[in-house]
Amino acid sequence: KQGFNGLITTNASNQSRYNSTLVMNYKPGKLNLYSTYGFRQDNRPRKMTDLRTIYDSVPTTYGQYRKSDARPISHNVTAGADYSINDKNVIGVSGTYFYMNFLRQENTSIILHDQENKVTSDYSRDRLDKEYEYEKEISASYEHQFEKEDHAIQFEFNFADHFEQEDNHYTQTYRTPYKPKTYDNTLIKQFEKQTECIVEYVYPINEDSELEAGYEWVTLKQNFDFHGEYLDTIQNVFIKDVEKSNRFNFTQNVHAIYATYSQSIEDFNFLLGLRAEQAYITSNLVTMDSIIQNNYFKVYPTIHLSYELDDNKELQLSYSKRVNRPEGDELNPFPEYRDPRNIGAGNPNLKPEQIHSIEFGYQYKGKKISVFPTIFYRYMYDGFAEISKYINDSTLLTTSENLSTDQSAGLELVLTMQVKKILSLNLSGDAFYNQIDASNLGYSEKKSAFSYTAKLGANINLTTSTVMQINTNYRSTQLTPQGRYLPTFTLNAGMRQDIFKKKVSILLTVSDVFNTLRWTSEINTPVLSQKITSKRTSQIFYLGFTYRFGKATKAPAEELKFDDKM
Repeated sequence: KQGFNGLITTNASNQSRYNSTLVMNYKPGKLNLYSTYGFRQDNRPRKMTDLRTIYDSVPTTYGQYRKSDARPISHNVTAGADYSINDKNVIGVSGTYFYMNFLRQENTSIILHDQENKVTSDYSRDRLDKEYEYEKEISASYEHQFEKEDHAIQFEFNFADHFEQEDNHYTQTYRTPYKPKTYDNTLIKQFEKQTECIVEYVYPINEDSELEAGYEWVTLKQNFDFHGEYLDTIQNVFIKDVEKSNRFNFTQNVHAIYATYSQSIEDFNFLLGLRAEQAYITSNLVTMDSIIQNNYFKVYPTIHLSYELDDNKELQLSYSKRVNRPEGDELNPFPEYRDPRNIGAGNPNLKPEQIHSIEFGYQYKGKKISVFPTIFYRYMYDGFAEISKYINDSTLLTTSENLSTDQSAGLELVLTMQVKKILSLNLSGDAFYNQIDASNLGYSEKKSAFSYTAKLGANINLTTSTVMQINTNYRSTQLTPQGRYLPTFTLNAGMRQDIFKKKVSILLTVSDVFNTLRWTSEINTPVLSQKITSKRTSQIFYLGFTYRFGKATKAPAEELKFDDKM
């Protein structure tokens, strides 16, 4: 709206969590100025257990018990401007700065038993990590509207600069067998710069057909620098650990051209699209003086067909091919030493995963209810899979590999319903049969399972100024090449009360009402049985208020926000 508008939101939670946001917008005419500032103080106590049985010539049981705590403080600032030069030309610029720092304190106890259940090793590893990160982003855009309606061209430029540092200090205390304490440090620095340039052109051929075309260039540069050291107890000085010190540089350049053509012929509509990508990927293992190239050209087609049965019923059929590329840390082969018995490393030979999708659906849109059932089939090859394996008698390596194939077929359902002005429901879910072929990783038998997910959201208008929201999320057992992920379930609830002619809102939210959020994975192979369970403090109560000032004082019909991520 014209003039000066804004809002202030403040929330406070249990366990000393706080956040505040200030949003301002000023539009005197053709110029639109906007800015946002956000502050957040969090609290993240976590627990993790890792229970293993190693089936060697002499079976061994292993238990790892970890507790960690961190209180991140973050600041986020955004500012920008849009200017309408005239009715045909608009330019825009914006910038964002994010900063976060915290002190992580962590205690890990590790106990090993032999086949007679006698303790053979018992020690703890304490971690003190001073961590911080920042990110800077700038964006610029220009849009030109031609004389013909909807005929336009748009230019967009984005640049992001991200840095993250972990300063880890470890103390290892041995109980069985007893040894003097040992001390080691690991300094981890990660740099990332990404540049994106986009040109997009839209040309409406006539009332029933349209052509869109564009070019996109994205370049990503990442640097990973690990410096490890250990305490020499004789000299009482820290000495560089060459086995734990390394540098890895990753560069990815992707050039893409794409076009879509859409047309309506009476009740029949179709869209044909094609995206061609040339990728240049370089992994530079600086420490080993080794360079790995992975350059490839791929084409990704899209087809979407629809037929209108009447004003509110439609049949849809679509096919698409997509790609997911590995990130730099997934390609970095140098191990990160979490403790003497557990290391994690990337795979420089990891290929992008490719996904083919076919969907056939029916859509019904009524005044009070909408239903969208869809039958789907997805075929993925070179999919990413996390694999754990012992590289010697005591050290477990976790890395990423490409699957041979991963197939799934099933039914997806989206349902929305409005019951007068009191209740609105949003239900979505899918049920599917999943089959994994990991024969290329040494697993001869294909694995299969029936899985499903379900989400339910409900908005209840108790009065014209009081809204209650409830949402749930359930995911059943999911397959992995070596085992499975166990089911997860969360339920969130919240309420918003508008007062003073909706200039002020009082908010109350409860995340994970039943305290059920946890992540559990299992591995079952001939040489290893493992169960990992992770849990954080997830039952979180937030009380807050929002104050709106300026001309836009009406409360927006937005979803409440819940803290329900792992």
